[in-house]
Amino acid sequence: MTAANRTVALRPRAVLVSCVFFYICAYIVAYAFLLAPLFAYFGLGLTQPVDPLRIAAPAILALAPAFWLPLRMEKPSTFLFSVQYYIVYVPGCFVAFLSTRPALPFGQSLLLALTLLLGLAILLVGQRALPLLRLPRFAAPGAIYWIAFCAVALTLMVTIAAKLGGNFQLAGIDEIYDVRAAGSERLGGNVLLVYALNWLNALVLPFVMAYALFARRKFLLLVVAACYVFLFGVWGSKASLLAPIFISLIYLLVRQRADRVSWLLPLGLAAIILSPALIPTPNDLMQLARDWAVQIVPQRTFSSSALLIVQYLEFFTVNPNTFGSHVSVVREFLPDVYPAAIAPTIGWYTYGGPMTANANFWATDGIAGFGLPGIPMLSVICALVFWLLDSATRHVAPSFSIVAMAYIGTNFADTGLFTTLLTGGLLFLVLLLHLVPIDFRFLRTAQS
Repeated sequence: MTAANRTVALRPRAVLVSCVFFYICAYIVAYAFLLAPLFAYFGLGLTQPVDPLRIAAPAILALAPAFWLPLRMEKPSTFLFSVQYYIVYVPGCFVAFLSTRPALPFGQSLLLALTLLLGLAILLVGQRALPLLRLPRFAAPGAIYWIAFCAVALTLMVTIAAKLGGNFQLAGIDEIYDVRAAGSERLGGNVLLVYALNWLNALVLPFVMAYALFARRKFLLLVVAACYVFLFGVWGSKASLLAPIFISLIYLLVRQRADRVSWLLPLGLAAIILSPALIPTPNDLMQLARDWAVQIVPQRTFSSSALLIVQYLEFFTVNPNTFGSHVSVVREFLPDVYPAAIAPTIGWYTYGGPMTANANFWATDGIAGFGLPGIPMLSVICALVFWLLDSATRHVAPSFSIVAMAYIGTNFADTGLFTTLLTGGLLFLVLLLHLVPIDFRFLRTAQS
């Protein structure tokens, strides 16, 4: 290969690394100037004076994987991997060194960040090394497939409307948790109703919206948007209200030229994480709006899950691991170590009050189950899930699969792996995509 050819071959990698570096810089700026002033009490603070090594070390570790990241989003699992890298791993590196609740010694911070790097490397190697399986495909007849899908979708919606319809109100931000509390009371702990609500949010509506976007069915888009507004009104979930927006954004991303998607993603995330800084604050009302934007974007979306990794590590350093007994399936075979669920237990331990600390699978399934070694252990399991996901959907255009799992992807950063598979609906979405009729418009061979 000539020098000129090597330069051309390396250019896409150089562009991607540069864009990832820009995203990392954006996160540092957001952390220092948006997060730390508001959420130091929460644990996202800066110890003064700032140790330069606690900035440089995570920056190097955060950037290192960019030299091996996929240059194209050619598999559905690449989307979930990207969520894990940009939303969990990069912030996780910084929070490991900068967290003030708890504040880890430098050596423990370094060990945690290196373990996260190992977990990410396992996911990356699994994506590249495992050849896709040729699973037998039993395509359902078109009429039966769509009749069954519509029947299930209507059953779920009618069930939720019957049980929660009386709770509907378009609540403001301050009233959301009251709506959710009232909704929980109406559900009465019924697991099937919880599944119905989650599957509508994460499985049925995103699949319909993906079809509507690719097929350009404007009426269907309006129906999906109306359904999400209804779900927001009866449950108070901000994710339901924002779902049509972020699903549309992911659609716009994957419709770009394949060699552009990989570097547009970090640039887009950098813009999102810094967006609250663009809100002017000439009065108290605008200041409140900016503070809420900081809470929703840099804090809740980009940093909360990373902070919980540190908090789970602190808790399970001095308390016994669950060895998986906190997972409902495993609980049938092992006695549960803790009388209450893990998430509220961590919340009470860290903050001394009611808080549900839902975290990503590195914390919820890995650290909770087995301590630091649990991070690479669960990464192996996740790599196998990615492998099966890509194998089962290899006949569907990756862009369609990615948009259909957009909602699941946004939850992937703060939900356990086994919860994502069942309660989150990923397992059923894979089955839905695997069984699509042979004349489905968005099969890989039909993609333009």
